[in-house]
Amino acid sequence: MAWVRIHDAALSHPKVIGLSDKAFRLWVWGLSHSQQHLTDGLIESHTVPIRLRRASADLVTNRLWEAHDRGFSVHDYLDWNDSRETVMKKRNALQQRVTDFRVKRAMTSGVGKSTDLSERESEGKPPNGASDERLRARAGRLREELYPAWYSKWRNGAQLALIASPIEFQQALTLVKTWPDERLEKLARIVLTTDADEWITRTDRGFHVFFKKASWADDRLRQAEQGTL
Repeated sequence: MAWVRIHDAALSHPKVIGLSDKAFRLWVWGLSHSQQHLTDGLIESHTVPIRLRRASADLVTNRLWEAHDRGFSVHDYLDWNDSRETVMKKRNALQQRVTDFRVKRAMTSGVGKSTDLSERESEGKPPNGASDERLRARAGRLREELYPAWYSKWRNGAQLALIASPIEFQQALTLVKTWPDERLEKLARIVLTTDADEWITRTDRGFHVFFKKASWADDRLRQAEQGTL
């Protein structure tokens, strides 16, 4: 998850004090939108909420936004917030640390000694816990590779920050025990694109949201498959 910065003196600045409620909400929305989607302050016209579009003129007049050939740009955005390049470097570094940690843990615990595993499987005698290890591998891939890829695909290229979380790994384990990957992809698409659930639309649609709403998405998918939605 990325964080947008607002200076503690911003709310008393003359540019902000005189804004209408709608203009103020649009200004804050623009900051959040820019950081969530890593646009470096660019706000394309079609992304501005319809109910707040008239207020964009106030932000331009007050020099909080600037006119852009694709819509608007937040004034001095990169003076206060990290660029897309910086955020991606931080995320990649974090993901690499998580990967390195998992590899180190696997090596020290003996997990990943594929020679013993393959030999016993070839004899038709899967080792104890082999199925559990497959599930754990699927869970790790779901959380660290598949869901971030689906998130980017169906959230207009937005990047999902990965944070080492034992809770989310257990959530992923529950999901892969319940549904195959092909079904999980369909459920993720519903969660990531739906506007039918008000609670989902107010969230960041991160992995924890997917976990909480997977059953709901499965019900909707089943209804669609049966033609009852």
